[in-house]
Amino acid sequence: MGNPIKLTIDGIAVEVEKGRTILEAAQACGVKIPTLCHDWRLIPFGACRLCVVLKSEFLERVSKVEKI
Repeated sequence: MGNPIKLTIDGIAVEVEKGRTILEAAQACGVKIPTLCHDWRLIPFGACRLCVVLKSEFLERVSKVEKI
């Protein structure tokens, strides 16, 4: 994928490999993001929008399947 990057999710610092999804980063630090359409056998697509989170850097809503 790429080099590791550092980010903070709900006040928890986490380092993940660049190219991972927001859901994967959250799972790495134990933060639960609700999902409905997530299935590891499928390509991430975020169709149900249950997983939408707020990205504070730009104050925009993003799906947990978007790459970091």
